[in-house]
Amino acid sequence: MKPTSSKMRDVPPLSTKQNMLWNSAGSMTYLACQWLVTVLVVRLSAGYDDAGLLSLAMSVVGIFGTFANYKMGTYQISDIRRENDLAEYLGFRCLTLGLAFVACMVYAYLTCAPYALATIALFISNYTPFFDWIGMPMVPYLELCQMPDAAAIAPATLVGIAEIALPVMTIAGMNIAPMSIFFVIVLSTVQIIFFTESANAMMQSDLNLKFPELVLIFLIRTLIAIPIVAVFAHVLF
Repeated sequence: MKPTSSKMRDVPPLSTKQNMLWNSAGSMTYLACQWLVTVLVVRLSAGYDDAGLLSLAMSVVGIFGTFANYKMGTYQISDIRRENDLAEYLGFRCLTLGLAFVACMVYAYLTCAPYALATIALFISNYTPFFDWIGMPMVPYLELCQMPDAAAIAPATLVGIAEIALPVMTIAGMNIAPMSIFFVIVLSTVQIIFFTESANAMMQSDLNLKFPELVLIFLIRTLIAIPIVAVFAHVLF
């Protein structure tokens, strides 16, 4: 980390005691939130299955929690001379959290049941712009097919590779034309290849198809199906 400016160096040193008190308060709040979440899950769920899932999730997160925290709080407490500013600490913490999250997703995909991929993909679709980015090249193609709300439904044309129901869940609640809703629903049913079921079966079958080959087949099927489904959408709407 780079040292702060001379203006920051003129600021009086921080109190180690005060830093420790703030860190202790934050740690106790964090522990209280963990305890509260556990109690709420047990109390509000019908059985103990949800509590078991929470325990599993916390165990998985605990594997990568060390990398996410990176013990930066200890270093920040001792930085009473403000050799590094808050932006540097916050930026580094965001970086380690992001890397730990990616590691958790990879671990979940490799060790959990196939349907876990749908949950991961849904989370990425709702809380990150990843599918918006990869859907951008599809926007001109959809506009060429004269589909309304092309930018809104573009991510839904590709997210189906994870789970057949994800495209519909992606556009749920959006204020888009009925024609576009029909288009997304039909397209997701004709793409066929999705890695929660059919794609895994294909990889384990005698066809001996590899992951890149299935992705390529999915893209080819999507590119061919889009104008065909668009024609039916225009005829019906």
